[in-house]
Amino acid sequence: MTTDQFIEFFSELCSKLLPIIGVIVLIYVILLLRKIIQFFVSMQKTMITVDSTVSVVEEQIRKLDAPLNTVTEFSQTLDNLHEMSQNAVKSALLALISNLNVIRDWLLNHGGVDESENTVAEPAPAAEESQD
Repeated sequence: MTTDQFIEFFSELCSKLLPIIGVIVLIYVILLLRKIIQFFVSMQKTMITVDSTVSVVEEQIRKLDAPLNTVTEFSQTLDNLHEMSQNAVKSALLALISNLNVIRDWLLNHGGVDESENTVAEPAPAAEESQD
């Protein structure tokens, strides 16, 4: 077989195979396009489903807004009540401490309690005090 015969044979073979290979490639391209179209159709259905799901979630969140606001307000009220009670107890203790001597004197005078029983032994008066 000479080179010219080989080239002629190869040319004849390619002229018969190229249309067959072209049809096969065309079939694969058509199948690929079909898969791409199916993918986009399924994606569109998925997006519609996702959109409806997001709508339902938004609706449920809107329904939860009112109870959450109520819980927040209740929590703030409890915080304010706690702060006010702390301030009231602090004020009462400060008033009690600052007026402790007045309260003790009033109890001694009106309560019928003997002062000698409630006081600690006082040191003897100094010599200067006895001269007055």
